[in-house]
Amino acid sequence: MIISFFLAKLLGIYFLLIAAIWLVRREQFEKLGGDMVASDSLLGLSGIISLIFGIIIVLLHPVWVWGWPVIITLIGYISILQGILRIGFPSTVQKMVPRMMKIHWIPWGIVTVLGLFLTYEGFFGSLL
Repeated sequence: MIISFFLAKLLGIYFLLIAAIWLVRREQFEKLGGDMVASDSLLGLSGIISLIFGIIIVLLHPVWVWGWPVIITLIGYISILQGILRIGFPSTVQKMVPRMMKIHWIPWGIVTVLGLFLTYEGFFGSLL
């Protein structure tokens, strides 16, 4: 289960950095996201990257236990789903993003809370 702690640290720090950048440079971050979604090539590339990392997480961490490690497995499956959507259904993603931008604080709140929780568990937590 050492991989759980490593992935918790990795994903937790990643989520916290992304949330901090969004908080400090929100307009620039949202412009970057909008530009990426508008470009079929960048959307496809981000889908390929998301798919690869999701598959890596799921293969390295197929943990289905009642406890925090299952969050990491779920993040892997969500990443796979995002990759499939971005590669296979780019026009659907392009239609969804403007609606999601209207409630931007909800996903960023989730990212921040997940980042704090996973970072804590990765560095100070214990497996159940």
